[in-house]
Amino acid sequence: GLGLFPNTFAVESFIDELAAAAGADPLQFRLDHLPESRAGARMGAVLEAAAALSNWGEPLAAGRARGIACHFSNTMVAEVAEISVDETTGEISVHDVACAVDCGLVVNPDGAKAQIEGNVMWGVGSTLIEQAYVKDGRLELNNFESYPLLTMRGAPDVRSVLVDTGIT
Repeated sequence: GLGLFPNTFAVESFIDELAAAAGADPLQFRLDHLPESRAGARMGAVLEAAAALSNWGEPLAAGRARGIACHFSNTMVAEVAEISVDETTGEISVHDVACAVDCGLVVNPDGAKAQIEGNVMWGVGSTLIEQAYVKDGRLELNNFESYPLLTMRGAPDVRSVLVDTGIT
């Protein structure tokens, strides 16, 4: 949905601020504050799966950082992104994204993973490079050749796992 990106970004950024203020690991902070419910169990499973897929807690190459975020709306999603920032230009690069999803019964796992991975690309592009300008009340872009899109060169490595908790 259209509100998903900005709303999840705001909530998860605040969770990161709370974890930092508590001196806690962001993953563990999230796990420690999940409700004792079916939804909490499902979210815990995807958080742990994303952490395992990303080797959370293992050392990173110099200049790189890792962040974790999660969201739910019937489907539970957790992602870990490995990024770097060019100190000269301020340009952010997303190198790797590990994504775990519990969407319930999966009939076509390949199709589900393709949608997950495509949405990661969409999110990275929307966040880092896509932009449109309005001038005199009109959109300046008039076709896709002038609209910046994520290319393979700028695309992160994306790995996804479907988590079947059996909990609905």
